Amino acid sequence: MGKSGPGVMDYDQRYKFLLSHGRSNIEFGGGSYMRIVGGWRPAKFILAAETLETIAIYGVASNLMTYLTGPLHQSTATSAININVWSAVVWVLPLVGAFVADTYLGRFRTIKISSFIYLVVNISLYEYPVSTIFRLIFIFIQENWSWGVGFGLSLASMVVASVIFTRGTYLYRFSPVEEDKQNPLSRVLKVYMAAAKNWRSIPSAETTQAVDEMLLSNDEIRGGAHQLRFLDKALLADDISTDQVEDAREVLSLVPLWITLLMYGVVSAQPLTFFTKQGSTMMRSVSSFEIPAASMITIYSFSVVLFIPIYDRFVVPLAQHFTGKPNGITILQRMCIGLVLSIVSMMVAAIVERKRLRIAFDSGLIDMPHETIPMSIWWLAPQYILIGVAEDFTVLGMRNFFRDQLPDRLKNLDKFLFLSALGVGELLSGFVVFAIEKLTNASSQSSWFSENLNRAHLDYFYWLLSGLGAVNLVAYIYASKIYIYKTGTSVEYVS
Repeated sequence: MGKSGPGVMDYDQRYKFLLSHGRSNIEFGGGSYMRIVGGWRPAKFILAAETLETIAIYGVASNLMTYLTGPLHQSTATSAININVWSAVVWVLPLVGAFVADTYLGRFRTIKISSFIYLVVNISLYEYPVSTIFRLIFIFIQENWSWGVGFGLSLASMVVASVIFTRGTYLYRFSPVEEDKQNPLSRVLKVYMAAAKNWRSIPSAETTQAVDEMLLSNDEIRGGAHQLRFLDKALLADDISTDQVEDAREVLSLVPLWITLLMYGVVSAQPLTFFTKQGSTMMRSVSSFEIPAASMITIYSFSVVLFIPIYDRFVVPLAQHFTGKPNGITILQRMCIGLVLSIVSMMVAAIVERKRLRIAFDSGLIDMPHETIPMSIWWLAPQYILIGVAEDFTVLGMRNFFRDQLPDRLKNLDKFLFLSALGVGELLSGFVVFAIEKLTNASSQSSWFSENLNRAHLDYFYWLLSGLGAVNLVAYIYASKIYIYKTGTSVEYVS
C-alpha cells in the first residue's frame, strides 16, 4: 500500500487538504513536495489581487461625478450626495466584513464571498451601465470611448484579482475560527450596554476595590484611568470582567479626538465630487490632447505618495532640529497639521472658484453653462495637492495613533476607528450638501449647487467648510490638551 498523509499529496490533494484542515504551518514532505505554507510566496498573490482590486474600485469611483451628472442626468447636489454615501459605505463596509471574518467565517471565506459580491455589483455597472496610471486609462476610455467599456475594465480587474487570489490558496496559512473568540468591538459594546442598563445602580465596595486593584497592577493602563468610572457599573452584570471594563474605558477616552477628526473626512470628500465638476467647465487642453476633468484626482494620489519620502527625509530632520524629539513632532501635532492643511485647501478652493466665476462673468459666459471657461484646469492643482499632503499628516497619523493607544487586546479596533472616521466624514459631507441644497433652493437666491455652475456658489460652500474646519480645529486642540496618553507610550507621541 502507498503512503498516506500530506507528504505525498499532489496539487489537488494538497489544495483540498488545506481547505478541510484549518491549521497553520502545515508541512508537506516527500521529495519535491516539501514546503511550509505562508511566507513571501503567497504574499505575492495577495498583493497582486489587492492591487487589481484597488484599480477596479478607483476605476469606478474616480469618474462617478461626471457619469451621474452626464449620462444619468442627476443634479449636481444629488450626485455629490450619492457619491458621499457610496464612499461612506466603501469605507465602513469592510468593518462588517472584518467582524464576520473574526467571529464566524474566517478571513479566507470572507474574502471569497466578498469578491463574489464585488463581481456581481461590477457586472451590474457594466451591463446597464448604471452604475495612477490605470485610473487615467479608465477615465479616458469612459469619457472618450464608452462608459460600458470603462466599467467593464473595472470588472475585468476584479475578475483577475479573484482568480489570482484563488490561485494562491494552496500556499496560504489557514487558521481555524475560534468558536469562543469574541470580536473586540462586541467586547466593548457589551460593556456600554451593561453600564447603560445598570446606570441607576451603585457598584458594591468589593467591585470598586477589584477595579482599583486592577488599575494599580496593570502597567498598560493610561494615567487617567480614574476617569469614566461610570462604566464600572457594567461589572454588575455577571458576564463582564474588569479587563473588559477597562478596555471599554480605553476606547471611550479616544472618542473626543475621533469626533474632531471627522472634519477631515468631510474635506477629503470634495475631490471626487465638486472639484471634478469645477474642472469640467475649464480649459483642459494639454497640447492637442484634452484631459478628462476626473483625471486631476491623480494629482491628489501622487501628492500622497511623493510627500511620504519628503516628510521622512526633510520634514522630520528639520523638526528634530527645533524640537529635539525623535520624530520631530508628536503624533497629535502631526494630525493637527493635517487638519490645518485641509482648512487651507478649502480656502484655496474658494479663492480659485471665485476667480473662475469672475472670468465666466467677464467673458459673458455666465448663462452659458456648457461653454468652456477660458481658465486652465491646472488652477485646481494646488487644492488637490494640499488635500493629498494633508492625508499624509492626518490619515497616517490616525492609523499610528489609534494602534498605539488601544490596549493590546483591542489592537484590531484601530482599523475600525480609522476607517469609520473617514466613512462618517463622507456621510457628514453628504448631509451638509443636502441641508444647503434645501435651504438655498427655498430662498429667492440661486442654489449654491445650481445646475449652471456659473450661477452656483461653490465658493460659499468651500468658505463654509473652512469655517467649520476652523471651529473643529479649536475643538481638536482642546481634546488634545486634555487627552492622557496610555502608560508606556513611546516618547515620540508625548508632547
